[in-house]
Amino acid sequence: MKKTIQTDRLVLRTPSVSDVSALVQALNNYEITKWLAKVPHPYTDVDAQQFIAANADKAHPTYHIYHDGRLIGGVGLGGLVGLGYWLIPDAWGKGYVTEASGALLARHFTDANAQAVTSGYQSS
Repeated sequence: MKKTIQTDRLVLRTPSVSDVSALVQALNNYEITKWLAKVPHPYTDVDAQQFIAANADKAHPTYHIYHDGRLIGGVGLGGLVGLGYWLIPDAWGKGYVTEASGALLARHFTDANAQAVTSGYQSS
């Protein structure tokens, strides 16, 4: 089942097989994947298909971030309910992660029993 979240500028939706090509293109950029914990490099169609299939039944799915119909990143709550994200480089510095994360967290906390969310960062 596809899940969607709409913001002023973005559409967040759970990944589908139609995302494979754009996902492979984005995640073959080492400037993105070097910051991610569990993404193989190079990233292949098989990797994308496996990610999409594994994401389908998660309690906290990852969402792809779309701006003007273009895949620009991903955001999700995973692990011990930790917030994680990635963006393509030309989407950096435009407030997309703030907007996407805010929308995802707002949805998460509509549940009175929602777990606390943690987040952190890596620096170079």
